[in-house]
This record gives sequence, structure tokens and C-alpha cells, in this order.
Amino acid sequence: MKRRTILKVGAVAGTIGAAGCLSSLRSGDERWVHTDHEGRIHDVVVDGDALYTACKDGYVRKIDAETGETVWRYSDHWTAERWEGSRRISERDYPVQAVATDDDGNVYIGARTEEVRKISPDGETVWRYTGHVLEETPPQERTPRIDNRVLALDVQGNAVFSLARANEMHKLPLEPTNYTDDDVPTATVTEDDVPTFASPLWTYEDDSTIRDVTVVPDGEAYIGTVDGILRRIGVESGRERWSFEAFDPHSDGLEIVTRDANDRIVAYNATVDNEVQNVDPHSEHRSGDENSRWKFYPETELTIPDIIDVDVDTTGDVYLFLRPAHQHAEPGKLLRVDHDRTPSDGTSFHRAETYETDLGGTALAVTDEYLYYAEHELSSGLFQSYEPVANLVSLPKSAF
Repeated sequence: MKRRTILKVGAVAGTIGAAGCLSSLRSGDERWVHTDHEGRIHDVVVDGDALYTACKDGYVRKIDAETGETVWRYSDHWTAERWEGSRRISERDYPVQAVATDDDGNVYIGARTEEVRKISPDGETVWRYTGHVLEETPPQERTPRIDNRVLALDVQGNAVFSLARANEMHKLPLEPTNYTDDDVPTATVTEDDVPTFASPLWTYEDDSTIRDVTVVPDGEAYIGTVDGILRRIGVESGRERWSFEAFDPHSDGLEIVTRDANDRIVAYNATVDNEVQNVDPHSEHRSGDENSRWKFYPETELTIPDIIDVDVDTTGDVYLFLRPAHQHAEPGKLLRVDHDRTPSDGTSFHRAETYETDLGGTALAVTDEYLYYAEHELSSGLFQSYEPVANLVSLPKSAF
């Protein structure tokens, strides 16, 4: 059944899922609910009057932020052939993991195809980067392996920073044809007329899996790794400048690194401690509480909750999206941590404003007036998944 998009503001309504079932009753606070996605939404970003989503169904979508309507869907990366062992990956095995934008409205995506692609504001391919692609071998010689999918992206200045599963971060030029240095060849044009290049400006390698990256404007790159270490990387050199043991290395490490309005780093650990820290990015301390302005531990009635995503608005308020761990069928929660009420001496605190969502979810983006979050409904039965319902919701901040 074809899904419909709910655009009626203030109405108590439901969403129709792929199986034709009413997924949940809406609270009536929503500005709109977009129901076109057919899989888990991995990432969502806001750029002016548009939203961009990276989805497990293999599409990148541009969505009108005012109406919630789809402007275009992109899936040109499906044409790239990939193998796992002797099995060719099908089109639906091309989930998009990450999405970012630049100041000119161009879109950058990272996917399981192991490529980074630049897309124009109109949804056309500008170039593709293949430097993350693992070495290709003939099909008869291939053995099963973990793909080197691109996990996270950030764009600052004239460069895009990409993370892949092989514990690497690459710095890429926004316009590779402008670079003729021996280490960064001019992009070649392939048979499908897409400029393609494989050499980054630099590569940073880590001993631990890198989970996320954020780049401070006119500053440096910050990455979080599964050993609980926050690292500062020079954007010109690609070398580590500083590291800080932000979390217990046995707690499954840093999940998300972002920044607030004052370019302070906000990092969180989702799996065990559910801790959020506001870290001084200019600190030279490598351990202890001297780096942390505050630490937040959410109080919630959810069963073993996980922090799924975190974002910060221009005032410095921090928003968190929580869902129950182990796929318990409970509603999710949005939390707002008021920047005017946060300590600055490393103190821990627990209280925040709370809004209960109809469903749990996976991604969050915040603007001055609205929250945009991805919600997913678990299927019934022994083997639960996030596939039956995947909605993107626009919620006014006044709902808190």
C-alpha cells in the first residue's frame, strides 16, 4: 500500500504503514509527519528550508521543511557493483549511513557502497570518491568480509571529512578537479560521466573504531572512538593534537560528537552509562574532570534506556532522543537540557524537560523553532525489527 504524508497541523491522526495498519495515534503536537521512508533513518540534517535524510532503504531524500513533502530521492549509488564473498550486493543492500551539506546547498552522502558522493541541490551527482573502497579481487577469489561503509561525514570550509569502518578518517576537497598535486590527482571521468577520484588530501588512522566526527569552524576536527577517547585532529596535518579519556573504555565508547553554539564539544556515551558531557575543546588536560563543563545522566522510566542521538540549538540548549534498549516496545522520549541551568564546574546533574514520543527512534536534528526526529515502530513477534514504520516528524519546540 502506498504511504501517505500527514500535513495537517494540530490534528490527532494516525500514519499508515507498509502493511496498511495504523501505526500509532498522534499526540496532536506534530507540525507534520513524513511517512515515505521504508527503512531505518540513519541520519537527518537541516539546511535552510530543506531536510536531508540517509535511509536504510537506499535513498537519500530532500524534504521540504515547511510542508514535509519529498522534493527528490537519490539512488544513483545503486549502480555501483559490490561483492561480499561470492554474493553480489543487491540494490536494497545499499543503505545510506550519513549525510551532510555545505554552504552552497550541495549534499554529501556516505553509504554501504564504500563511496562518498557529492550531490547538487537539484539531486544530481557531482562527483564520487572511492578512496574508502577495499581492494577488489576477482569473484572466485573473494571471501566474506565486513564492508568498509562510510559511517559519518562533516563539512567545514573547503573540505569534507569522512569516516569509514576501517578506522580511518579522510579529508576530501569539495572540488577535486581544482587539485593537481601529486598526492591528489585530478578527478577522472568514468563511463557514466561522473568525475571520480580516490586519493584524499590526508588520511588519519586510529587503533580503535571511530564513531563520529565534528569539525569546529576555523578550528580542528574532533573524533570519538569506541575506546572512550575523544581526539583532536589537526585539519591541515591530519595528525592527532590531543586526546582525552572521556568515558570508561569498557562502556562501548563515544557514540556522537557534536558542538554547541560556542563551539564547545558535546559528546555522549549511549550504551552503558548514558552519559552526556560538555567538553572544553581547547583544553590540554588528557584525563580527569578538568575538561568537562558538565555531565548529564538522564532520569527516565524507560526500560534500560539508550541515548540514540543528540543535537544542540543556537542558544546552547541540548536535545536528546532516548529509546528503550533491547527493543522493548515502549514510547521514546525527547529531553531538553536548558543551557541556562547547566553547571560549568564539571558537576553531574539529572533533570531535564521531557516530551514523550509515540514511538522510539534513531535520529534527531534541531533548529531555532523545530525538532525533526526519526521514529520507528517495532514489529510484533519473536524477531523484532525497525522496518514496518519509519517516520520523520516535525515537532515545534513549544511542545515541551
